[in-house]
Amino acid sequence: MEDSNENLLTRVFTVTTTREKIIALSDYLNDNDIDFDKVDMEAADLCKTDLNTISNMLEYGARLIEQTASKPREADKARQFKNMIKKINKKLNNKKEENV
Repeated sequence: MEDSNENLLTRVFTVTTTREKIIALSDYLNDNDIDFDKVDMEAADLCKTDLNTISNMLEYGARLIEQTASKPREADKARQFKNMIKKINKKLNNKKEENV
């Protein structure tokens, strides 16, 4: 364990690798008494521009599906896209209200 007089530093980064290597990294950090936390990405971490882009892409996809779907199951994807658009737009409106 570190001397309590030492200055502790915090760094935030992401790691992209296989599950096995993530577990090995976790084991290494634990074995060396290095404190770490899992950080979950949330939609709140996306900027408004990203959310707008995602919403527009979903809207475009929904229109394409409606035009080309030949089965009800396929057409239901358009409904799912539209529901996701509503959720994203609600988040965007909440972000606007927070900034006012």
